[in-house]
Amino acid sequence: MKSDITITDCMIDNANNGVRLMVPGLKLTLKNTDITARYYGVSVRNEKQTVSIDGGTIKGWAAIMTSAGGLTTGDGTLASTGTSIDIKMPH
Repeated sequence: MKSDITITDCMIDNANNGVRLMVPGLKLTLKNTDITARYYGVSVRNEKQTVSIDGGTIKGWAAIMTSAGGLTTGDGTLASTGTSIDIKMPH
């Protein structure tokens, strides 16, 4: 059973990867959360995933990494097919 993930008012610091999404269709919501990672702040690694970011910062070799470059789900579908990333900018 999948559960969506909401991280609010947190700091993820000094991680190799901040948050890694592996489950198809998973939704990640980050609210006022700061991530500092050695490699990827957020890794989107499967299809039809949603990332919503409202405030905070993401720092790393890549802030958000999608696996569109070659990982497949087993049926030939690229891993980040149908993925959406929504970033709210401060006014």
